[in-house]
Amino acid sequence: MHGLKADFEKPVQLTGLSDPIFAEALITIEQFDLTLLILVVNQTRDTLHNLCLELFTVGALKVSERPEQYTLAPEGFITIKVGIKLSSSDGGLIFGLLAYDVRWLACVSFLPFCKLIEFLSPCASGTTTTSCVVLSDISVDAIDYIQPSTCTDEEFRRMWADFEWENKLTVKTDITSLEEYVSHIASCTNMNCLTLKGSQKGESNFYASILYARSIFGEDVLASLSLEKDNDNKIAGHIRVRAKTQGMALSLGDKIARSQHKKRLL
Repeated sequence: MHGLKADFEKPVQLTGLSDPIFAEALITIEQFDLTLLILVVNQTRDTLHNLCLELFTVGALKVSERPEQYTLAPEGFITIKVGIKLSSSDGGLIFGLLAYDVRWLACVSFLPFCKLIEFLSPCASGTTTTSCVVLSDISVDAIDYIQPSTCTDEEFRRMWADFEWENKLTVKTDITSLEEYVSHIASCTNMNCLTLKGSQKGESNFYASILYARSIFGEDVLASLSLEKDNDNKIAGHIRVRAKTQGMALSLGDKIARSQHKKRLL
């Protein structure tokens, strides 16, 4: 299977515009590595010393690099690259903070010359204030690293019987075409529709379809759609998602729930 590479088109904003530090991240997933390119902007008129990005993870994620410390000039900016390892398709959460010091020099106008020399010596120090800015969480879910795949009907039935985790969803959509709805769900979830197009021709108001995908870790995920169109031309029915792991089943179900109201752009 070819390696998966995915780029998030829009940066993820990590701090507010009114915070002393503005930060946003560009996220790239390639094979088992997730890379964060984090832009950090000093929005104050103070030099930030010992600036350190501290990241923590929950789930199948692990930060692979120890944080470095930086000095950031007033209104200056830097880009910090952080690598994170993925260990399974259960997804996870990335959270953290930016910690920094601001040094305040005491007034030296009225110090005697000998005291001034002592104050300016390397051993002398002014008041140091340590602060931090908490970053918004970054959620990494299974949909970010699955790709369409194919299998035989027999393999699909065997996996359907073996997989113990199921997530059942009720269809709620403003799409009125049964085939268009199936195509929309397959596109949003990055799954492959194994049901041939046009295989259910005619005026039937019932439609059944199966979808399949595989993660970069070789984990399979299945979906079965049972649909019908009522007298008001509205689609009803259920979608059942099955996977080996709970995280995959829940993540894919959440993605479907968020996406099924949106019409596919043709």
